[in-house]
Amino acid sequence: MNSAQPCCSAHLLSSPFNSSLLSVVLALAAATVLLLAPAELRAHFGDDPSGSITGTVLDAETGEPLPSARVTVRLPSEPDEMVASTTSRDGGVFRVDDLEPGEYLVEFGYIGYREKTLEEVRVEPDEATDLGELSLAVEAVALEALEVDAPEQDVRVEADRTVYRVDGMPAVGGGSALDAMGAVPELDVEFDGSVSFEGQTPQIYVNGRPAPVDGESLDVFLEQFPADLIESVEVIPNPSARFDAEGAGGIVNIVLRQDVELGLTGSAFLNAGTRGQAGGGSRVSWQRGDLVLQGGFNVRHTDRTTENADLRQNLVSDPTFFTDQERVSNRSGLTGGVDLAAEYALSRRLDVWSRVRVDDLGRSTDGTNLTNTLDADESFMEQVARVSDQDRDRVSGDARLGMELDLAGEDEADHELGLEVRWDGRNDDRISNVYSWTREDPLDVIDFDPDRDGWDQWREDDRLEQRSRVRVDLDYVRPVFGEVMMEAGLQTQLRDTDNERERRIWGPDGLEEATPTGFDYRQRSHSAYVTAARSLGNVSLQLGLRAEMEDNTFTLPGQDAVDTRQTSFFPTLNMNWRTDGGMQYRISYSQRVRRPWPGRLNPLDTSNDPLTRRVGNPELEPQTTHSVRAEARWSGELGQLRFTPFMRYTTDEWARIRNVDGAGVATETWENLNTSRQLGASLQYRVRDVAGMSGSLRVSGRQDVREDLRLDVDTQRRSVRWSVRGDVSRDLTDRVSAQTRVSYSPSREVAQGWVSSNVTSRVGIRARILDGRGRLNVMVRDPLGMSDQSFESRNPTHVQIGSSREGQRSATVSLSYQLGSPGRRR
Repeated sequence: MNSAQPCCSAHLLSSPFNSSLLSVVLALAAATVLLLAPAELRAHFGDDPSGSITGTVLDAETGEPLPSARVTVRLPSEPDEMVASTTSRDGGVFRVDDLEPGEYLVEFGYIGYREKTLEEVRVEPDEATDLGELSLAVEAVALEALEVDAPEQDVRVEADRTVYRVDGMPAVGGGSALDAMGAVPELDVEFDGSVSFEGQTPQIYVNGRPAPVDGESLDVFLEQFPADLIESVEVIPNPSARFDAEGAGGIVNIVLRQDVELGLTGSAFLNAGTRGQAGGGSRVSWQRGDLVLQGGFNVRHTDRTTENADLRQNLVSDPTFFTDQERVSNRSGLTGGVDLAAEYALSRRLDVWSRVRVDDLGRSTDGTNLTNTLDADESFMEQVARVSDQDRDRVSGDARLGMELDLAGEDEADHELGLEVRWDGRNDDRISNVYSWTREDPLDVIDFDPDRDGWDQWREDDRLEQRSRVRVDLDYVRPVFGEVMMEAGLQTQLRDTDNERERRIWGPDGLEEATPTGFDYRQRSHSAYVTAARSLGNVSLQLGLRAEMEDNTFTLPGQDAVDTRQTSFFPTLNMNWRTDGGMQYRISYSQRVRRPWPGRLNPLDTSNDPLTRRVGNPELEPQTTHSVRAEARWSGELGQLRFTPFMRYTTDEWARIRNVDGAGVATETWENLNTSRQLGASLQYRVRDVAGMSGSLRVSGRQDVREDLRLDVDTQRRSVRWSVRGDVSRDLTDRVSAQTRVSYSPSREVAQGWVSSNVTSRVGIRARILDGRGRLNVMVRDPLGMSDQSFESRNPTHVQIGSSREGQRSATVSLSYQLGSPGRRR
């Protein structure tokens, strides 16, 4: 296996993308000059001098300072639009910089306190407006803090991301993390449960760090994790250099609920559905003085039925013949999780914290497979009937220990040092059995639990996979050169995967074959990053560079280890511009890499279907993506219009390839398809609340150009994909709201074929009950029963037409309840 080439290799610069890449490099160089330019130089570019607002937030009763109080600055003419925001530091001191001269509204808020608004706050050029001491009074009725009557922003735009609040999604209650991500307009949840962003696979984060699982286990995690535990979903199109460079489609960050209040508070939820899904959980938070303790648990049961049909024509054999397959799979799972967290302020400047989470997944799957062999005239020749079962038990754990040290002086902006040490691991145990019978009289259906006697072949697969990872993150933030905010950090990660797997094939006379199909995988990675950000009037700019070094070892049973080493550099750029008329523009660039996970490198067959071999490719190279994305937002009285063009250039892009031999056995593997270019855009209109009704409509499209040098097809393939989705929400009463969401994707071309159109839909109703402490949600998935998909695959060896239908149509009812006695945050 050849060592992977660095991302910035010479062949990339000689590609058709070289002119665009050179433009980006020149833009980065020019932006660097502006970023580090002294303040005097800005006057030559028409930058008006700005002012700032300072002050101190105090408790009205005790006179004590309130750290972490919310400070929001708005324009009097547009009170719904936020100009800037910050939170107070230790001592209650806050400072808002880079404000244009003029008058503003300044709002102050703190959990458990009555909000306060100052009007006609005047900001002068090159001056700091000191508001002095701002005292906030405790709410008269403490329990009212549990009932949030003030509407929160369901969608919030930040410098490098868009934040979607899950509580603002009625068609999500009682669902899973996949339901929450499917409600985000920028994300597409495919029929198989995979998540995509503008045609690429994003990296999934939880609370700002990579998810504890990947590959197939990540799909299971998203399918099982309750949406009731999620605070918001953040979409980061082009992440800064602070984030890992892994992934091709940006980052989707799942932010979990924290619910930290002074005293004892908590929440609980229950849900149940018409297809056997049910779940529940609870969270409790307790705070006294400088100590915060949190804990929670959740449990979820799911049932899922999938039906698939394939008709494959073998073009290699003479005469040709057909293979007709019908498969049914019933899968049920029970997932539970427990988490604990503690935070303690050792001093006014030093906080330490720890978090532990343990999850257990138990899942059983029963399946049937009827395979008919047909001659060239599609007349019956032979049938093989198969019954399968699989039991799976996966236990995973995640433990973190960290500290945050505030190094800022009294009048200094953020100056912090953070350290996090993380361990996560999992133990995944699976046992699979497949029994097969050869028949001359075909069956139309087959029982899931037939008599196992009389089988012609029994395929047994035992798998035990153990993963562990240790990671250390060191992050440092401080202002430099007066007005530049710098972030720098180091990360080290050690990851081990031991996959012990053996497949045994039994015949009527006993054991016929025993084949080990496992592997060992070791990864050692080290990275460093630096970002610099500066505001230039209405323009904010952030530059970054990340360097990563990797050393990987892949070992198959009885073979020598294969080592690969790679050093890569990843530049990033984020720039935002806000006009006086309420318009916002954002442009970003990032370079990212998608590395194959170990299962895609394993060349040994891991399938239990003798007619379909699934093998990895040890020569599979990482794919590198350059992404340029722009965004324009216009806000008005009737709503918000957003236009987002983007361009991506990917080298060594992957695709799953299928070939069929003369015996009719298909081999599926992964191949690099050289290069691809994507050029696309999306247009979204979001209607503001009018007479209790709001909604959004998004139309998106892109053109994919793939240059295939490794397939026996045209060397260049062009395809166009578009989609449309919309949602409508309405307040039925002051405590009941409803939402419906529909999305449509037409048929599209893929490597070796095409995939049919698909329609997904959700309807949800949410009611606030029990004096505002409880929420009742009713969600209906696929109410019209339109969720299915078909596909066609072809190359010189075969033509295959298939369809897939999954029982999506269901209704789910969920109830959540806030409990406890809240008071003031520390």
